[in-house]
Amino acid sequence: MSGLDTATSREAESIRAYLRGLRGAELGEIDLADESVRVAAELQRLAVQSARRAEARVQTRLARFVRDNAGQMFTTAMTDQIARSRNSRRVADQVSHLIERYSIPAYLSGFERVQLRAFRALAKVVPSILVPLLVARVRGEMRRMVLPGEDPALGRALAGRAAEGVQINLNELGEAILGEGEAEARLARYLEALARPDVECVSVKISSIASQLELLAWEDVLAVLSERLRRLYRTAMAAPLTRPDGNRVPKLVYLDMEEYPDLHLTVDLFKRVLDEPEFLRCHAGIVVQAYLPDSHLAQWDLVAWSQARVARGGAPIRIRIVKGANLAMERCEASERGWPQVPYRSKAEVDANCRRMLLWGCRPENAEVAHVGIGSHNVFDLAFGLVVRAVTGTEDRVGFEILEGMAEPMRRALQAVAGDVLVYSPAVPRAELQSAIAYLIRRFDENTGPENFLRVSFGLTPESEEWRVEERRFRESCARSNDTLVGSRQTQDRRTPPPKPALEAP
Repeated sequence: MSGLDTATSREAESIRAYLRGLRGAELGEIDLADESVRVAAELQRLAVQSARRAEARVQTRLARFVRDNAGQMFTTAMTDQIARSRNSRRVADQVSHLIERYSIPAYLSGFERVQLRAFRALAKVVPSILVPLLVARVRGEMRRMVLPGEDPALGRALAGRAAEGVQINLNELGEAILGEGEAEARLARYLEALARPDVECVSVKISSIASQLELLAWEDVLAVLSERLRRLYRTAMAAPLTRPDGNRVPKLVYLDMEEYPDLHLTVDLFKRVLDEPEFLRCHAGIVVQAYLPDSHLAQWDLVAWSQARVARGGAPIRIRIVKGANLAMERCEASERGWPQVPYRSKAEVDANCRRMLLWGCRPENAEVAHVGIGSHNVFDLAFGLVVRAVTGTEDRVGFEILEGMAEPMRRALQAVAGDVLVYSPAVPRAELQSAIAYLIRRFDENTGPENFLRVSFGLTPESEEWRVEERRFRESCARSNDTLVGSRQTQDRRTPPPKPALEAP
């Protein structure tokens, strides 16, 4: 099922045996950082051993890509341009201009650089031939991280993942909703996905099912969202999934978290609808982002609410803990409005808050009513989760969630050790290529910053200098896990005058 050979399967069993040995220990009796580093090293070796030849080539390419700033600019601009027009001559002209402006990316192979030079020389002569070939190549590169949005291609992709024992969280990509007609169309796509016999989990953003999220009209907005969320929950409850082994499992609807203004609205919506008797046994999840100091308070609130729900005979919920995906946007908005930045200011604070939230979520009494999904590609985060859930005996209530196509060798290694891995898989119809481009640009932007683990993860070994740097950061975040701010960084007192910047300030 995991796709590992006999030797690496033995390595996976060795890690599992080590984790079983931690069970029954008290969290205060062991050094979580030491234990996690030990497990992380073994997990990373297992991932490197399990990498297939084609995956090794892709990871080598991604490693070059994240270090090639000019190449990132060119690739972003090129993929944007080929989705803007169906006029082959115009696309050829724009791509030729971008090659002149940014030069041919260094991260590409020698053969690919020759191809781009040939494109520049010949595209204006035969654009109707070369541009479709370029578009097809870009689509092919995207398919490793974005699933096709329509059948039969989507069905084949889901069947292939199911054959590997991979559980899919399907995320329907799309542009921002501009009206109620578009909201209803997107809702219809979610309902169609949930009704499929091969889909187990679907992620939904509240901004994709309603066009008017006006926080000053709180009750009115909640009324609209509640009606649409009920339809999603009803469809999920009416169509449980039958796994290859014959087991029938309830489908999971995840409410994804987006920008900070949606945090409390999403939590309120989630609790309000699931409090209704009809949905007492509904299998539902919600995402909280550790880069927001408010998120730990939201987690406390959700767990306390779920305790009361379970006491009434309700089903446990699932909380996915992620670090956060919209930092650039939050910084931009804070700068424009002159507000304090909502997320933590440093990655060290984010990592520390993530450790704190995970430790609290994995307490047996909390995990009993609010199962935990650990959303990360950082091997130290994954190892920390493996150790904490082993110590607390919550393996059946704490799972792992990773992104489609970002780290397949690590996904297989983690699946072999942990068993429960949910893969967040975006899907987009062929006609909406621009949505896939926007998604991938944001993913690479958030994951390839100077302090981000993904930047150094490709080909990483526990003996390298990069590993020692990441280990030091991890240990620091463990040491600071109780020292970061809990509560909003945005406060308002209308009795005080607004701050006035100095005239010479930029």
